[in-house]
Order: sequence, then C-alpha cells, then structure tokens
Amino acid sequence: MKMLISQAVMSLFLLMSLTINAHAETITPSQTKVLGLELNTVNRTDVRKQLWDIGGFMQAKHTLKQINIDIFYTWSRMRDSYYLTFRYNQAGDVTSVERHYRPYSDDHDNDFRMLDTKRVALKLAQTYGAPQVIRKGWGGFGTYPSYLWQDENVKIEVDRKGSESLGDVFVRYTLLNKDPYRVVETNNNDDILGRR
Repeated sequence: MKMLISQAVMSLFLLMSLTINAHAETITPSQTKVLGLELNTVNRTDVRKQLWDIGGFMQAKHTLKQINIDIFYTWSRMRDSYYLTFRYNQAGDVTSVERHYRPYSDDHDNDFRMLDTKRVALKLAQTYGAPQVIRKGWGGFGTYPSYLWQDENVKIEVDRKGSESLGDVFVRYTLLNKDPYRVVETNNNDDILGRR
C-alpha cells in the first residue's frame, strides 16, 4: 500500500513538473540538436568532424571504416554516458542517434540513486514539453515508465535497454523522414570506401 501511495505521489510530482515546464518555451522534436548538430540536416562527415573538433570522444575502432554506424565513447565530455551511437544510411544521412547513460546519477548531487527514465525525461521535458508516457516491462520484473516525444520528422524515446526495468537508460532520436535503406548510385565500380 505504501508503495502504491509513493508511486501516486511521484506521478503527481512528475505531472506538476511537466505542467510547470509546459509554460516555458519549448521546441518541437524536429528542431532537435545533439552536440550542436541539427539532426535533420547532418550527415556522416559532419558528425565525425564535429566530434573531432569539440574533442572528448573516442571513436570505436570497429566503426572506423563502417559506413552505416559510428560509436563514440565518452572520454572527457558527457561523462554521465557510456557512448553515443550514430546510424546512417548508405547515402551518409543520419537516421538515428542513441545516447547510452551510465547507471548512476547524471547530476553531481551525490544522492547515490540509480538513474531512471523519469529523471532523464524531466530534463528533456524542459525542452520538448510534456511527453507521452508508456509503461513497459516483462519477465517478472516490475514495470517502469518510458517516455516519447514525436512529430512528423523526429521521434525521441527515453527507455531502458532490452525493455527491462534494470537495463541502462538511453535516449534515442530517430529521424522518421530519412530512409535507412537509401542508396546512392555511383558512376564507377568503386564502393563508397574506395575499395574495388
């Protein structure tokens, strides 16, 4: 019973926080920028150049020669995250970006609580307004809230890996207007990496 009351109080607190934040100026998911990159117009070359220029990230070696994925581990920036994953189509357009958080607090508040989807969603709600809340969970573990913002071009999800209540929290930005299977025709027999 106490747990049910505490969940009701937490839900009320989240609703009040989102209502207060709804009066602040918000942007649509289509106007999203990640690390200074406008997602609707960015490509593979822009991503690699931007992350190299700002520093603090190390590209995973197994993605150096890949054309459809880049994984960047955080080194001295975004230390609350394990890594960023950028997915591309063959034409080089970004189709999705994922930020995988570490399980501890992203604030330096020393409260020693595990990071949950609600804390990440509260930060994003200040930018995008109130989200759609979806309850998820399976396999005998308790359920947890997942959050979603979406418009005609971009979908933003705050969820846990494997849809498990103990999975690491991530934020996924999916570009709905970019075809993940788009291919650019080349005039010669070389592929996009210059191999024959």
